[in-house]
Amino acid sequence: MVPPSAVLKLGSPTRRLDPGDELSIAPVDGLDYAAGDLDVVALRYEITIDTGATDLVGCPLDAPLTLTFDTMREITQQLPAVAELSGSALNTGLTMPSIVVGDQQIGTIKSDLRALVTFDLTPVPSDAVFDTIRFAAAQSDVTGNPFDLGPLHLESVFYDGLDPWTYGAEPHGGHQLTASDGEVPVWSADARSTVEDDLMNREVRNNLCQYRIRFETANNDDGDFDKLGFAPSSIALELTYLAE
Repeated sequence: MVPPSAVLKLGSPTRRLDPGDELSIAPVDGLDYAAGDLDVVALRYEITIDTGATDLVGCPLDAPLTLTFDTMREITQQLPAVAELSGSALNTGLTMPSIVVGDQQIGTIKSDLRALVTFDLTPVPSDAVFDTIRFAAAQSDVTGNPFDLGPLHLESVFYDGLDPWTYGAEPHGGHQLTASDGEVPVWSADARSTVEDDLMNREVRNNLCQYRIRFETANNDDGDFDKLGFAPSSIALELTYLAE
């Protein structure tokens, strides 16, 4: 992510700029960004054009011209899940604070269980130009055979609080989650499109990004619990972007 050029206007406030009064500067090796978290200080550059520079008819500058500017900052940010707005909801109308997806047997009824996760987008600047946005959650435990329920979907929704309505909230976008290899699988998805949509609507959505996680099949008839749990502390939105 390197700015290709800088454009300078040469003239005076009292003289209208004519064609040929624009100088484009293209750095041979590009310009660097300061990389870090939101507290990183932007890199400042200085350009000096001496009196050897002339216009198209050969008139030189009266005096050297020095300009300074800052490049944008390359920010890496990790947003944690908001605990009070994250949990699970059953199709029976029950909610719970644990973040679990799958199904469970209650008496003779097999209930569908969906996880709900909220992120606060307040720290993300409005002028951010995104490179990557990734949803990630580490698997904590498995009960029964939840993977028999098919692919795992990450649906973008909006809700005010954990209540029965959140189970069936209408999605406005989504992704399919995939698991990494390893002793502790991490389920992740490229979430750029849904996060950018939430940022464009951040006022009406209270600066929140909210997801519902569900298996493609609501439940099966094996008469057992089939659950996949996530460690709450591992759930995050990982963002990399340019900002002033």
